[in-house]
Amino acid sequence: MLRDSMSFPSCVASILVVVVATAGAARAADPATQLATLWPDLFPQASLVSTTVETQVGLRIPAPTEAQAALGLRPDDIIVGVNGIAVGRDELATGDAAPVLTVWREFPGEQPIVDLDEAGQVVLREFTRLPVEERAPMRLAVMLANQGTLIHSGAGVVLIPATNDSEAWLRYANPLPAASETALRSMVRALGGRKQGVAASDREIEKGRTAMNKRDYLTAQDRALKALVLAVEEPPARAEAGRVTAATALYLDAQQRFAEERARLLAPQSRFGFVFEGGADRIAGFLPQETLLTVDGSTAPALAAGVRVRLPTGFESARGRPWLQGVHLLLMYGLTMGQFDSKQVRSDLIVPEGVPVLETTLHRFSAEILYEPTIATRLRPFFRGGVGAYPLRAYEQCPGSQSTQESLAVSSTEVGWLVGGGFDCFRLQDIGLRGSLGATYRFLTYEFAGSAPPAWEDCETQLELRLDDAGYKLDMSGWQLAFMLRYDL
Repeated sequence: MLRDSMSFPSCVASILVVVVATAGAARAADPATQLATLWPDLFPQASLVSTTVETQVGLRIPAPTEAQAALGLRPDDIIVGVNGIAVGRDELATGDAAPVLTVWREFPGEQPIVDLDEAGQVVLREFTRLPVEERAPMRLAVMLANQGTLIHSGAGVVLIPATNDSEAWLRYANPLPAASETALRSMVRALGGRKQGVAASDREIEKGRTAMNKRDYLTAQDRALKALVLAVEEPPARAEAGRVTAATALYLDAQQRFAEERARLLAPQSRFGFVFEGGADRIAGFLPQETLLTVDGSTAPALAAGVRVRLPTGFESARGRPWLQGVHLLLMYGLTMGQFDSKQVRSDLIVPEGVPVLETTLHRFSAEILYEPTIATRLRPFFRGGVGAYPLRAYEQCPGSQSTQESLAVSSTEVGWLVGGGFDCFRLQDIGLRGSLGATYRFLTYEFAGSAPPAWEDCETQLELRLDDAGYKLDMSGWQLAFMLRYDL
């Protein structure tokens, strides 16, 4: 009897526990009821409609009440979190007089059509331009996530009351809603590749610093931006500002140095400078029917010096067109001394094979236009072309002839043309010195009447090609490869 009488209260208690638990579960499963119970004046139950944002439970507000509008809610806003607790996952708890809401909000007509990596680059650059005190990891995570969801679905996440305070976002919205976290990961993959986490962020910062030491500022900027996105991918890392601060500082430093170098490279040259050239000059063997000589071509040293004067082209004040500014006048004097060896293979001829037949001294007085486009590169190209007067003195030396002494065969001056170009191989702007490699081609021919041939009769090697009144030609056209050293005053 005693056992039976004691079982009755136990049964009643068990029933009460079950009822309370069931009621609590039902209450926890009904977010609208919870919100209406905790803040009845702010959230009448009739103003809330259960819905989902992708896989996350939320409460949509079709038409905000006056109190809801005063708080900052808009039509069709979806509440997905209250005081840092996700709607539908846990029982909501009262706190401040007005709750802090995590809200999913649509932005009609603002959905951009752009690639994630391009949009992410814009966000990262905007973040680096924020005041120092606002460059928090959580702020960057929200900016990237909202840009991603805006592209994907024309919506984003906001806090109500509205704030950009990173501490508030960390407290009430970290991690972000599921849709935002998914968008953030997609943005990280688009910008950072397959790398993941803060360890990858640290590696990118180190690689960026290495690029800075090599003066590869664009690569350093790219590494810094990758480090930024990787530093905010994981929710726990958004409370640590060190990596974001280091990556931002690296990016801004690389950006500044790149801008300084670009300005230096695009700076116009001085008005005046000296030019020195040294190289090799190549002239092909003459045509026997034009000279009565059968000789090898000549490769000889060539030297030149002169001045450069920047011309007032009228484009120097044209903003946005600096490449039109690099027009210069080049006034040069040059000297080339060549030697032409015989190609004869018959022993009965006057000059045997390999013996010099003709030695030339070619002077050059030229005026050229030098165009150097003003572009932001260390290996800057240049183009040149002009006209020159070329005094020539050619001496014959014919072993086996009656005279073994060198004698003057030609003394003449002709006008010739030259064209060419090259590129800078080094530049020391602090002292105004630059070195360039270049090549030019000279168009130059000397002509003589057949009745007055050049005085190389003793060295003639093709008597059967003797010209009567047709005339003689001495073609001194040729290539010149040279190293140009310029000193700007």
